[in-house]
Amino acid sequence: MSEKKEGFFSSLFKGKRNSQTEEEKVILQNMLDKKDRIISQLQEKLNLEAEKRKKTEVFLKQTDIIQRNLENKDKKNRELKALLEASEERFQNTTTEKEEVLEKYNDLVRILQETKEENSTLKEEIGDLNALKLREEQVQILGDISLSRDEIEEMQEEITSLKNLCGEQRSAIDQLDADKVKLDGEISYRDSIILELRERQEVSKTPEKNDLNYRLPLEVLLASTKYSDVLDALHKENITFVDEVRKDIHTIVEDIKNSDLALSAIDNFNRGRYCWDVKTYISKGPKLSKIFNRQRKLLGYFSENYMEFLIDLEGFDLNRVSELGYSEKQIKDFQEKIKEYDHIKISK
Repeated sequence: MSEKKEGFFSSLFKGKRNSQTEEEKVILQNMLDKKDRIISQLQEKLNLEAEKRKKTEVFLKQTDIIQRNLENKDKKNRELKALLEASEERFQNTTTEKEEVLEKYNDLVRILQETKEENSTLKEEIGDLNALKLREEQVQILGDISLSRDEIEEMQEEITSLKNLCGEQRSAIDQLDADKVKLDGEISYRDSIILELRERQEVSKTPEKNDLNYRLPLEVLLASTKYSDVLDALHKENITFVDEVRKDIHTIVEDIKNSDLALSAIDNFNRGRYCWDVKTYISKGPKLSKIFNRQRKLLGYFSENYMEFLIDLEGFDLNRVSELGYSEKQIKDFQEKIKEYDHIKISK
């Protein structure tokens, strides 16, 4: 009987231990599951951070490229401005030098004229002296003035000295004439350089017909805000481009402020006189930064590949930008955006 009791209690304790073990297993399993979830969440966070870091690196790279491009453009603008300022400064210095040389030249001409007059007077006196009969010690001149031989010789030496001085002054004047010619040549050359720089910076020459690739919107030619009323009046008449301007344009804008300036700008364009921005537009089209003004990543790609204007996209496969992460739908939208400008392209 005692053996039965021991077996009963033994089985009872064993069942209790088994029950506790199962509970511990469940607890441990729950802890493991919780740790797995925490590890999974941490892994997701790490993946998100890695993706953000990658995007940040791409953005920083694009920003650096844009910054370098801006710095290069600023450097070129500063160099051109410095060259223009230096040329203008040299021109001012040359003008001052020219005025000083001219002043010296005029002084020498005046001195030469005075010397010639004195020389002429002395020659007349010498002629009178030679015509008179010399006495042994003195010569009676005009009945009032008596000169000795020594005085006559001294006078002749003075005349010779004046002749020599006149010759030196004439040589100096000849040298000044040569310097003046040389200086005029330098001034003319510098003037041509300054004129060329100003033309390159502000005004373009008339382009060849092969350079006319795009129609010019009036808002580009008349970009200043002072022409806003003129543009509104023309738009109401469905006149958007310069080539749509009719002969009766004067009657359309005659009472509008600054209409005379606008008409003058249109007339100058038709004569081939316009600024560099206008020449660039009709030759290369609008800037890509205006067409895709909200696509910084895309513009960075264009900049890296030296594409700045609409004409630069001719023959370019936009599907290549898929490497930047753009979807097919986004690329199709880009293509449609470009097609919106087909109406300004001049067919040849």
